[in-house]
Order: sequence, then structure tokens, then C-alpha cells
Amino acid sequence: MRRSLKVLILVTVIGHLLFFVCSTEKDPARMRNDLQVEFSGDRAQIEVGGPYAGIEMHNSAPALNRISFYYPRANSVDVSQDYWKREKYRIMDIGIRFGDQLKRWIGTEPFDFTLTPCTIHLVKKDSAFSMMVDYRFCKDCPAFTATYEITNQGPESVPCELFLSLDLSLRTCHSYKIKDEAWTEYDSLYGAVFANFEDPETGNAQIFVANAGLIPCGFTTAGDGSTWMDDADLPGTIFPRENPGHPAAGFVYRKTLGPGESMKVVQIIGSILMGKGRDGISYLVKHHEKETRAYEAYVLDAAYGGHHLETGDDVLDHSVHWSKAILAANAHVLDGMLVPMPCPAQYNFYFTHDVLLTDLAAVFFDTHRVKRDLEFIIQHADSLNTIPHAYYWRDDRYVTEYALSDNWNHFWFTLVSARYLRHTGDAAFLENLYPYIERSIRLALENLGEDDLMWAYRPDWWDIGSSFGQRSYMTILTIRVLEVFNYISTVLGKDAAPGCPNTKRWPPACAQC
Repeated sequence: MRRSLKVLILVTVIGHLLFFVCSTEKDPARMRNDLQVEFSGDRAQIEVGGPYAGIEMHNSAPALNRISFYYPRANSVDVSQDYWKREKYRIMDIGIRFGDQLKRWIGTEPFDFTLTPCTIHLVKKDSAFSMMVDYRFCKDCPAFTATYEITNQGPESVPCELFLSLDLSLRTCHSYKIKDEAWTEYDSLYGAVFANFEDPETGNAQIFVANAGLIPCGFTTAGDGSTWMDDADLPGTIFPRENPGHPAAGFVYRKTLGPGESMKVVQIIGSILMGKGRDGISYLVKHHEKETRAYEAYVLDAAYGGHHLETGDDVLDHSVHWSKAILAANAHVLDGMLVPMPCPAQYNFYFTHDVLLTDLAAVFFDTHRVKRDLEFIIQHADSLNTIPHAYYWRDDRYVTEYALSDNWNHFWFTLVSARYLRHTGDAAFLENLYPYIERSIRLALENLGEDDLMWAYRPDWWDIGSSFGQRSYMTILTIRVLEVFNYISTVLGKDAAPGCPNTKRWPPACAQC
């Protein structure tokens, strides 16, 4: 009987473990449905993106407020004049005339939407028609897709007209200079507009908007929505190379829709090196669905793939999967590498502290990511082994800002390195990191006062205040960092280096890394 009881207990324990530790083999549709969230009612700010581009929208409206491109350099399409009121500034016009209705702007109206970290699907319905807007992102090509579908909800055939216009002026990375002159081209085969920025500060970028669905019946590469609102046809304006102008991509689409029939427009929007756009769109017109499916599959696999814990609490489990999807989606191309960034669209430069603070948690479940991030940091250190604070494109070159003595990145770098060692035992990699850790410790201790407190100009790494004085949190963090520095040194068999503290004063901190 006692043996039977032991077997029963063992079977019960194994059963619970199989419930809580799962290897998910869901199909993409099931994973997408489980991950997505639905939103209606109050107006929301939306950001979503991929490796090569990210978009920002406000008030639950489908017309874009911002596009961030990450290739060939980090440029933004953004006409806002006030960051805190940026919802008022849109780079896109969406207009519709359905049946005998008057022309109207629909892009600023709130839509219901379904969101994942890598897709956004917006819907609006009335008695006459329904409209769907869908944005998706390519995995290996510098572009994203925008799909617009209008469906006749009435009992009779009606003419439908859709107007889409996208401002193509650029702001450069970091300096945020406005580049609002470009020479333009039009390709009638793909209904494609090209805006060419012959300027090293933009990386000589070519912005393109091509049509993979219905071909437009009219276009312009200049102006705003007033042309469509006032006239029946667009003028087909093109800016020649010798006389550039403010670029835009404006299109008109027309179709008569029977009851239940739809008009579907698919635009491919991207940024590439000048002269490469035609080759790019000839591929993407055929393969954009493959590209966007591949990127979605990559994010869904990050959220659900492999082994993971399930608690049985639907809200908590969804939060875990959503967070892992966010970590996969919030990574963009910079200088030919895919690097973490903290949001889909607002950032187009690399901050070390964003990466390290994320990795303090990510080290518990993704040590490969953490090692990759630490390698990137030391690859961009200076000749004295000072780690970077930021890395970005500015004007005509890539720029590195290095962490000064009162920069918190020295602490986060040491803490993350110790946690990586604790969870992997990878002492060989820590040998590579050790000179940079030593440099961070030395720099930080330059601000140790005679009162054994840490002094700094600012309360943290952000640019707030400039008053040199004692900082309690910096002092607390220094004590913690010296403990883990002792742990790293002990594991690697290192003695205290000149300029570094005598680590034998400090207790090992292995169990708490």
C-alpha cells in the first residue's frame, strides 16, 4: 500500500510538471489568436514594427503619424512640431467617396483594432460599407505592407473611390534635420513612386511606395490631399533631378462594387539605397506575403516556441507570451546588425542602458540573447575598454557616445555580466568581458568621495539636473556591484587589479546574481 501511494504521488507530480512545463506546437493561426488583443471604444496610441521599419498612430485612427526607417540609415517620416501633441500631426491622408456620398476624410476617424507586437488590423463598419486597414512588416527586406479593403454592405452596386497620400519628407537620425526636397520617379508597371534623397545625411536613401494589388488610376508625387478633394483626377506631378521638391506618394483608386464585393489595395512602403528600388519592388510585389508571414512566424515562435511555464492563469500566461513577443519585435537594423531597441517606432538609435536593463531579466530565460548583447557592447568600446552609452547615425557617420564616470551603464554592465556567468558558467566569455568590467569599476570609483559615498551630477543617467553631490542610489548600487565584481573575480581566479578595490574585503555574491 505504501508503495502504491508513492507511485500515485509520483504520477501526480509528473502530471503537474507536464502541465506547467509545456513544449508548444501550435499552428500559426492558433498562436496569433491567442496572442492578439482587441480594442474598441477609447482612443489609443499604437506602435508596431519590424526589423526595417516601425509605425506610430494615434486616437485609434489608421492614418499614420510617423514612420521610422532603419535602412539604409535611420530616417523618419515625421512632420510633428511638438512631441507632446504629436497626435495632431499626420503624415498620411485617407479619403473615400462611396456611392453618391460626398468625399470625406476617413483616416482620422477611430477604428476598432486587433493588435500583436508585429501586426495591426483596423476595422470600421457602417450601413453602406466596411473598411479594413492592415499593416504588416517584412522579415528580410526593408519594407512593410499597408492593405486597405473596402466592402459594399448595401444591396446595390455603387462606385467607390479611395485616395491615399503619404508625405515622404525625411528627418535624419539624432540631428532630426528636415530633408523635404527630393527628385521623384514613377513606374507605371507597379504603380510605384520613388523619392530620391541625394544626401549623405540620409544615407542616400530612396523611399518607395509600390502597389501590389489594384493599380491606381491616378497619381502625384507632390502635394497633399487638397488636390484630390478639389479635383477629380491627380496631376501626375514628378520632380526632376535638376529641380527637386517636397515629395509625396498620392494615389486614386476606383472600382464599382456589387453587393458584398470589395476593392483591395496593397501598398508596399520601404526605404532602400538610391537606384535599388525597382529591383526591390519587383521581388516584393511577388513575395511580400511570404516576407510578412516569415516575420510574424519569427515573433510567434519567440512568444510560444520551445519550453515555457504555464500557470493556468490566462491573464498572467498571456502577459508572459506578449512580453517575449515584444522582446523579439523590438529589434531593428543598425549598421548592418539587428540590435534591441525599446519601442517599435520612436527610437532609431541604440542605448546601452535599454539593453542591459532588459537583460537583467532576460538572462533567466534567454542567455544566448544576453551573450549577443554583451558582445555588441564590448565590440563598440573605445581603446581604453570604456563601454558605449549610445550608438547611432548622425549627419554623415556612425557615432558612439561613451559612458562617463557617473554613468549607470558601468553598474548594469557588471551586474548583467555576473548574472550571465551565474546562469551559464561560461567563464571563457567572462575572461573576454573582464577588462571592460575592470574599466567600468575604475571609472565608477572616480566618484567615490572621502565620505565613502558616491557623488554625481545627476540622480541617474538621464539628462536631468546638474548639481554635483552625494547620491544614495548610486552608493547602494556601487556596493552591490563590488559584491558581484568579487564573485566574478573569484570564479576567474583574479586578484584585485591596480585601481580596483581589494575584492577580498567583500563577501561572494554568487547566489544573488
